[in-house]
Amino acid sequence: MASSGNVDQPAPQAWIGVLCAVAVIVPYYGLAILSGISTQRDGLTELPSLADTLLQAVLVTGIFCGLTWFLLRHVCRESVASLSTGGTPLLADLFHGINISMLLLLGQFLVGIASNADGTLEESGFNLLLGQQLNSSPLAFLVWAGPVAWLQAALTEEFTRAFILTRFWKMWPSTAGMFSALVVMSFLFGCGHYYQGPTAVLGTFLIGLVFGLHYMRFRSLRAIILGHGIYDTLVMLFLMIGSNYAT
Repeated sequence: MASSGNVDQPAPQAWIGVLCAVAVIVPYYGLAILSGISTQRDGLTELPSLADTLLQAVLVTGIFCGLTWFLLRHVCRESVASLSTGGTPLLADLFHGINISMLLLLGQFLVGIASNADGTLEESGFNLLLGQQLNSSPLAFLVWAGPVAWLQAALTEEFTRAFILTRFWKMWPSTAGMFSALVVMSFLFGCGHYYQGPTAVLGTFLIGLVFGLHYMRFRSLRAIILGHGIYDTLVMLFLMIGSNYAT
């Protein structure tokens, strides 16, 4: 009898998965870090147009989600579902996502109060410009709180995070190995936001730790995507409101 072509092939060795993770890390975080260095060196005086912002969100999502899916499916021979082994239902993931976003907002609020109390609070130039653009028109908020927050940030960043972490965890499955990979991944995540300013690196490093720890515990890709999207959407809303009061 002829083969049906659906016979499962053996999983590749763990080091091949690590190479696949590196193949995502180098272009994804490398480009983000180089862009951040250039922005900080030359100074940021204005944001790209909404059309350019939307195009970038679509391109980044398509290229890096496509690259990650290809490596996962055709090199690692796994499905996207393999990144969510916790088996939690949609409502539970939504509940977790809301909790993550509220925790991050609370942390940001407390840090803001502490920084303001000792006079160290300094709003980044990127956030100031973003707040002004968000306040300029409803379309700006739709672009930033829509495709940028949910596609370029939530979907792409969390899909790549889950893929990279699981590749390293297969190679180093001990608790120490898994946590070390999480710290390194969070550091890269923080460096990838250097365009927002040096202090944003630490903040997004901690945010990356929160998402990574939740993923390590519950293994739900959907939950961290929802949490990231909700968090970024609320941040956009607060930046817009803050800019409105400032003007």
